[in-house]
Amino acid sequence: MRFGQIAFAAAIWLALAGAAQAEGTWTAPPCTPAGPPPPETMRPTPVGPKPVLPKCVNLQTHMGVCKHGEIERYNADIVRYNSDVSAWNNGSGQYVDALNSWSRAAARYAQCEVDNLNAQMPR
Repeated sequence: MRFGQIAFAAAIWLALAGAAQAEGTWTAPPCTPAGPPPPETMRPTPVGPKPVLPKCVNLQTHMGVCKHGEIERYNADIVRYNSDVSAWNNGSGQYVDALNSWSRAAARYAQCEVDNLNAQMPR
């Protein structure tokens, strides 16, 4: 729905609500609860520890005396770790989006209830 459509719908609702309230027959629109938060199963599983650099690599000189297979295993572990981190980033982003959506729905519900209570306030 676009802003103009929302504003138009709100104006009609307010006009009808005002006329009905003047007659004393106004009833509050029902509020829709937010529902349950996103399931825990959406939370991404933690990434394991970063692979440890082989001891055959000198961190100060960035030189190594490693056997070829040892470096290949380390590089494969790093590729796997980076893939896990990327998957975690995607999963955590989706989880955060779902949490934010649920949070906005909960806020809308709470505001609807507050508005309904305010509308019922004796004048």
